[in-house]
Amino acid sequence: MRIFPVSGAPLFTGLILLLLALFMSACEPKNGKVASTKKQVQAPPPPVPFPPVPEKITDYYQHCLSLIKVVKFKIKNFDKPLFDEARIHERFGHDDEAIKAYQKAVDTSPSRSDAYMSIGFLLSQKNKFKEAAEAYHTALAINPKEPGAHMRLGLIHIHEGQVPQAIEAYKKEIENKSANANTYNFLGQAYLQDGNNEEALKVLRKCIQLDKNHLNGHYGMSQALRALQKPEESAKMLARFKELRKLEKEAEEKGAENEKANLGQKDRGLTAETYYDLSQTYQLVNLKLESLQMLQGSLIFEPKNVMRQTLLIDLHRKEGNLPAALEQGKKAVEVLPKDDKLLYLVAGLYSDSKDILNSGKLLQRAVRANPNNVDALRELARTIMAGKIFGKRSAEQALIYAKRAVDIKENSTNLDILAWVQYAGGDKESARISLQRALELDPKNQAIKVRLEQLESSL
Repeated sequence: MRIFPVSGAPLFTGLILLLLALFMSACEPKNGKVASTKKQVQAPPPPVPFPPVPEKITDYYQHCLSLIKVVKFKIKNFDKPLFDEARIHERFGHDDEAIKAYQKAVDTSPSRSDAYMSIGFLLSQKNKFKEAAEAYHTALAINPKEPGAHMRLGLIHIHEGQVPQAIEAYKKEIENKSANANTYNFLGQAYLQDGNNEEALKVLRKCIQLDKNHLNGHYGMSQALRALQKPEESAKMLARFKELRKLEKEAEEKGAENEKANLGQKDRGLTAETYYDLSQTYQLVNLKLESLQMLQGSLIFEPKNVMRQTLLIDLHRKEGNLPAALEQGKKAVEVLPKDDKLLYLVAGLYSDSKDILNSGKLLQRAVRANPNNVDALRELARTIMAGKIFGKRSAEQALIYAKRAVDIKENSTNLDILAWVQYAGGDKESARISLQRALELDPKNQAIKVRLEQLESSL
């Protein structure tokens, strides 16, 4: 009587579906209709070649603008390419062109509050505070809880010397539950300017609770404590501020050195972001080939981006093109050889290709990279048992990994695998105990219930 399966497909499907859901959610537009997708029934296409990226790019900004021209030519009556164009201008520091592009975009889609936030920010960078405030008010008229809008209005009020109005704006940001440590810091600084030291101290404490290394929060607290006649506490905060300022200065100097050493890397990163944005745009209108090309292009400029490597693998797999997904997976683990989640994902592709040996090897690498990767531990135990990778020692080795998985996370899935390994190793009583515990945690799991009944009847 067979109680446990001799082999089993690793549970990689859930991870793949989750990553695709996140990708599609990030792509979802606020306006504009998306072309409907139809399931293709033809044979999987061959692997998509890399997009024609020039070997040497002298002007990354112009290169990105050439890409968006093609997108706008291919996609009509859809607003996202207009916002993509505006973001290209903004990324590369062409603020005037960015403002014009955003204005053109909101003329097409006037309900995009995030676009008005971008317009407001760019205008404030150019010291056009009145126009910036109008943009933020428009964003709030569209979405009264637009994150950051009240905070930015508060900063404009401070610049104009309107401290009471700034305080009210910061308080509204906090009421909207979109405040961060910076918002509390700004509110605390405004209270200090207004002479309300007790309220300043309260909100600055909150700032430091949210960010224990907040530089200005510590300095503000030092000022408030000194004003409240608490010199010792004030001195401690000031000392901490100086310590943080020294660390920040060192980080700035190191960052400047890295930027000098990696001249051009910033532009490559911005170009990679542009390719990724355009990949999402093509995906939304069901231009799958173009979406794949843009995602591949993004990885030319930023090959160590794990999320995009994963998404490219997933897009191949979604199209039913397992060979292309596996080929991309091989390339990904070459550039990211110690990323345990990526190694786990590519191990699943090998498993789907019936290559148990290479699947097991990658799972071992995933576990070495992160000994607490419970999914890799569980699937390694399963893979060892399914492929008898270690010969006579397979059950012994699988037991080590299965037990570790349960120690890290005791759930019905991990216990079920542990029971299988124990049963295969001849320890039926331990297998019964593991299945009992699995059923306690997941009482509606009929498969585990049946296995437990069969095992108990065989004892």
